[in-house]
Amino acid sequence: MLHRTPTTGPIPFYSSYSVSKQYNTFIGLTFLKFTTETAWFPCDETLELVCEKFPTLCYFYQSEESGLAEYWTNDQESKYFPEKYIADLCTPDDKWYKEYFVNQTEVFKWFEVISGQSVESITEILAIAEQRKDENDNSFCNIYEYAAG
Repeated sequence: MLHRTPTTGPIPFYSSYSVSKQYNTFIGLTFLKFTTETAWFPCDETLELVCEKFPTLCYFYQSEESGLAEYWTNDQESKYFPEKYIADLCTPDDKWYKEYFVNQTEVFKWFEVISGQSVESITEILAIAEQRKDENDNSFCNIYEYAAG
């Protein structure tokens, strides 16, 4: 059963495999959290049904389908999900990283710390990662941007 408390704005619903780390942003804001697992796409129908039953609610989501490299959000203002980029990396010495970033500058700084090389574009990062495959065929670097859902 859903319980509603008074609120002055929208109540974000979370539908994702990896919920935003920015919980402290929501102090004083009432919200419901739904973690759903569906194949391939966000679970809009479920959240729309809840909003239909409670018309004062709206929902925001961040969704990941890493197998298909599909990353979605309907939070275009980054109010509830500030992260815009995901880096998934395995170094030649088999260290694995999965990090979230609010902008490309953060991605570049992070990669510089990991690799010891300064970069100014995602293309440069991917080129460096490709060169490192000579050291270990299993190394890789994927950088994704959340698309409008």
